[in-house]
This record gives sequence, structure tokens and C-alpha cells, in this order.
Amino acid sequence: MSERCTYIVRLDDACPTMNGSAWGAIEELLDQYQVKPIVAVVPANVDPILERSPADTAFWARVRAWQQKGWHIGLHGYRHEALTRNRGLVPLHRKSEFAGLPFEQQCTRLRAAVRWFGDNGITADVWVAPFHSFDSNTLRALLSETPIRVVSDGIAQWPFAEAGFFWIPQQLWAPTKKSSGIWTICLHPNDTSQVILDQLRALLESRPAQFLWNMEQLRADYGGRKRSIRDRVAQHTLVLSRILKGTEFYRITVANVSRFKRSLSG
Repeated sequence: MSERCTYIVRLDDACPTMNGSAWGAIEELLDQYQVKPIVAVVPANVDPILERSPADTAFWARVRAWQQKGWHIGLHGYRHEALTRNRGLVPLHRKSEFAGLPFEQQCTRLRAAVRWFGDNGITADVWVAPFHSFDSNTLRALLSETPIRVVSDGIAQWPFAEAGFFWIPQQLWAPTKKSSGIWTICLHPNDTSQVILDQLRALLESRPAQFLWNMEQLRADYGGRKRSIRDRVAQHTLVLSRILKGTEFYRITVANVSRFKRSLSG
């Protein structure tokens, strides 16, 4: 296995009411370096959090333009709504549009999502679950109702094959220097700060070749790799860390450590 470092940029929450200017700034930067991201598009958004501007009547033309220049279109659920409190297979959040729903209901939602894309001339080649939450029934439904066989999710250093899908891990939420591995940087352009945008620009300037990747080559290189024990430990560690950060115990511990450090320096 090659020890190279490759970065994949993923842009989440594209929909007609997104912040068009913020998305445009990131698109301009990626085009400058010929970067082909995964862009997660919501077919029929009902999430008010994603309503950042009046609906853009040219939105689907914009998605078709992304598709034509080689961006990978991710099916980002159907309506981006939290229907259950099930964490799913990648348990980063206690809410889901799919995990915990019956298989047939998931099939119905996926059929509607794919139909919505088809009506607008869009073909998705990657699954990107809202809130990172989906379960084994979601994977079965994807196999049954869609041609999608790639999942952008999970925590591992390298892609792997599992449950009939090629998994491209998504481990970063900000540009971060790495020495080896395949690293997906997930950005939400609606909320991406100037600091993060500057960090991305700096990483692109210093390592432009590491942002150039090819889906077919990636599958050829890692399509036979199985998820390792190390991968599973990494995912459990990250999930536990994120859960602890939301607890009172974590906040008290951080406050106590800070006071202790101040007492040492004083």
C-alpha cells in the first residue's frame, strides 16, 4: 500500500437556499487548483437551518455544471430532516433521516431522492448521509434502489470495502497537514469561516498535487482492502471524544485542567 498523502474535499448541504456567494468563493478556489470535490446535494430540502437565502431558480443548472466539470455528486439523503434519534453505523450524532426506519420506508425515500435528481439531470455516484447517520438497512436500500456503490463516511486512514460498498473515510472538518493516508476534509460552505478558507488556500498552495485524485484509481488501489481493527478503534475513539465534549464532565475537566496549568505558571 502506498504511503502517499491525498486530500479529498467534501462540500456539504448544497440546496437551492444555500449561501450562493459563500459557495462561489470556495468553488473559485477549488477551480484555481483543479480540485474535484465531492459535493453533497440535498434533493428536496426541508431543513430550515439550510435556508440561507431565497431559493435560487438556477440551482439545478449549477449542479449540472459541477457534474460536467468532474465534481462527484453525493446524494445527501432526501429532505435533510431528523426523523429518528438513532446514531447508526457512524455514530457521531444522535439524529438521522434514515437510521432506525424500516427497510421499505428507506427504499421509498431513496427512490424519491433519485427520481428528484433524475428529473433535474443529475446522477449521484456517492452516498453522503445527513448527520453521518445511516444503518445496514440504508445500505441494503441503496443497493436495491440506486446505482451508488461508494460511501463517503467512516473513520479510517485508508479507504476500504465493506457491505458491498467502497468506503472513502471522512475524518477531517478543517484543513490539516498529514503525512500519509487518504483524508477527506468536510466543509459546510454555508458556515465556512474566512479562517478555514485561508487554511484551505494555504494547504492548496503548499501541496497542490495532493488534492488531485481519481475515483477509479482509488477503487483500484483500495477496493480490496478490508476495514482493520485499527480503523474500528480510530472510529470509536473519535466518537467517544465527540460525545465527551458534549458532557458536563468534559467541561468540568477542561476547566480544572486550565486552572491547574494557570497555578503552575503563576
